[in-house]
Amino acid sequence: MPGLTGLPHFKNSTAAMEFYEPLYINLFEVIFTPPGALSATFNENLMMQQVLTVKGMPEITPVGVVEQFYKFAKRTYAKSKPDETTATLTMEFEVNLDKGNNSYVYNALRSWSDLIFNPQTGAMSLKSTYASPNMIVTQFNKAQQVYRKFAFHSVYLMDPFNPMDLDYKADTIYVMTAKFKCDYWEDLRNGSSNPIV
Repeated sequence: MPGLTGLPHFKNSTAAMEFYEPLYINLFEVIFTPPGALSATFNENLMMQQVLTVKGMPEITPVGVVEQFYKFAKRTYAKSKPDETTATLTMEFEVNLDKGNNSYVYNALRSWSDLIFNPQTGAMSLKSTYASPNMIVTQFNKAQQVYRKFAFHSVYLMDPFNPMDLDYKADTIYVMTAKFKCDYWEDLRNGSSNPIV
């Protein structure tokens, strides 16, 4: 019978004795690269400051299961292809009015969306115009040392924004939700076969 790995004491914890830091999920930032058509007016720094959450960060490329049977005994295999090779990110943004009474975050994302289809004019453009070359999401520790970096490529907006519902009795701030699609990504992690350089 195997022995116990150690009594529950501080000195028996490698993480405690080696001062390993917890992984905090609020230490991250998003760096936007707008489509070329918006590069003159898009403020990447201001957009980064207004991000509240990022959901849908890819972990693995999902592969489904196929089944075979011998009588009623089931055996399973990984499929011969992944179910999905793209990523969908959902981000929440706080929306402020600047000194010019401009709801900058909304207007910036709306201008990006209008490149795909402009409901005011009916104009549409090609993916080479509406897709961003990349969007970077970095995760770091409290000393701002990056341990994981996602580089999303061929990024564009999808789905309508959440509506700005108005309510006389509410005093909440409008939080804008935007959904982004990307064709592929690079996942760089310290300690992996794809380390951060």
